[in-house]
Amino acid sequence: MTRPPGRFHIGEIITTATGTFMCPTGMQGVYDLIEHITGEQHQGHQLGRASDDILDELCRQLPWLAGLTIPPFTGKTAGMAILDQLAAEHGEYHHIEPLPFGAYVGRDPLPEAAALNPLFGAVQPDTARQALGMFDQQVRRMGRGD
Repeated sequence: MTRPPGRFHIGEIITTATGTFMCPTGMQGVYDLIEHITGEQHQGHQLGRASDDILDELCRQLPWLAGLTIPPFTGKTAGMAILDQLAAEHGEYHHIEPLPFGAYVGRDPLPEAAALNPLFGAVQPDTARQALGMFDQQVRRMGRGD
C-alpha cells in the first residue's frame, strides 16, 4: 500500500526528531521522511546529520515536537505504548511539507563517511561507495523484522 505524498506516521517523525527509535515502519520510514523534506537521497551514516539539519523545520511544521521529551523505556512493547499515547495526543499521521527548493544542500556521502572514519579515505572510491551502499541497504531494513 502506498501512502499519499508527504503523509508520515508519528513514529517516523518522532524517531527522526529525537533519535529515539519508535518507528513501526522500520528505518525506511526515517529515510522516507528525511528524503521527502530535503529532496535528497541519504545513506545511513548521513541520517543523524540530516535529522539535525531538518529539526527546526519539523518543529516549525509541528510545534508540539519542540517540547517533546520521550521517557526512558525498555523493549518494543513499552516503546509502542508510549507511541500509542503520543498518537492519541497529537494524531497518528501528519502531513509534512518539503523544504523549498535550494533550502537544503546535500553532501557527497563518500567524503562525509571519510570524515567519520578515516579508513574510508584510504580505500579506492569505487570500493568505498560499494561498501557504503551495502551498509545503507542494511540500515534501511532495520526494524522491519526481516
